[in-house]
Amino acid sequence: MGSKSKWIGLIILLAVIGAAAVYLLLGGGPQPEPAVLRGYVGGEKIGLLEDEAVQDIPGRNYGLTLDYAKAGSLDMVTADHEGRNFLFPSSQTALEYYQQLYGAPDRSQIVFNTPIVLYTHRPILEAFQKEGLVTERDGVYYMDMAGLVAEIEAGTAWADLGLPELYGTVAVNTTDPVRSNSGNMFAGLLANVLCGGMADEDSVEAVLPG
Repeated sequence: MGSKSKWIGLIILLAVIGAAAVYLLLGGGPQPEPAVLRGYVGGEKIGLLEDEAVQDIPGRNYGLTLDYAKAGSLDMVTADHEGRNFLFPSSQTALEYYQQLYGAPDRSQIVFNTPIVLYTHRPILEAFQKEGLVTERDGVYYMDMAGLVAEIEAGTAWADLGLPELYGTVAVNTTDPVRSNSGNMFAGLLANVLCGGMADEDSVEAVLPG
């Protein structure tokens, strides 16, 4: 009788352990609150971070929730960092700027590397193609930056490119290069083109008017 009672007790114990395991696997019981990481993010990354599949990764894999505010890549370096755990700018330039002001961060990592991309409307793209300023290779369009800069310097009107519906001259609009990486990178590219290669202090001074 005693041996039988022991077996019954063991079976009950195993059943309780099994039920508890199933309960936990199914998400039962109190779950820990996810830790919140707060920081600044460049505007071009908002779409990525708002993607549902991306939003699920920090919580599912790391128990984290992201709380971010949009800021220009250079603006975020000088912004108030109180209560912020990270900065997510768009270039090495922003990191170097941070290091100049505050020293090396606890950790830094290059997550993405992408080319500079110009966005435009289809009629403008087709007009540039006709002028030989844009070529297509494997479904990707490439801008002849030297040719584009020449058109801008010459004050070429959109009408001269067969686009009379557009007012003014050929131009590229960017974000503020002093505050945002997108404008800063385009300004650097423009400087390289104007200097005929890699811009430096001497070559920039040589092409500046006056």
